[in-house]
Amino acid sequence: MVWRARVVHYTTAIHGAGEWLI
Repeated sequence: MVWRARVVHYTTAIHGAGEWLI
């Protein structure tokens, strides 16, 4: 499922951004 992989990618990206901000 491409959409699922994309969701995981964005979720990881957002989490990574949060880590950077913190």
